[in-house]
Amino acid sequence: MTADVSSPADPGRAVSVLLSTKDRAESLAAAVDSVLAQEDISLELIIVDDGSTDHTASVLQRWSGDERVRVFRNAESQGLPAALNRAAAEAQGAFLARIDDDDRWVREDKLALQLAEFDQCPELVLLGTGY
Repeated sequence: MTADVSSPADPGRAVSVLLSTKDRAESLAAAVDSVLAQEDISLELIIVDDGSTDHTASVLQRWSGDERVRVFRNAESQGLPAALNRAAAEAQGAFLARIDDDDRWVREDKLALQLAEFDQCPELVLLGTGY
């Protein structure tokens, strides 16, 4: 799967969302769907399957036709930090965001709001949310 994270309106504003997963097939869809539901944002979702032994691989097939989603698989688990570093190394966006495989973003404008905050405060280098 490949991703074109540029937006004709604003090619430098793309967000790369990093997600590492291992044996969380039952909760993965909610996390992925919440990222892909983001509005008014150019994004790519980079998923690293860190050696899952359950049916995570078959769940990930659901998004095989979505250009925004790129999946990488580790044959053996390397651990969360290594999986996220691999995802970050593959990132093409100007900004990085992160989501856990058992979380979901409630607001469909989460990333748009965060980018707006960077516009308001250009000295920001890191931004988090309380939910």
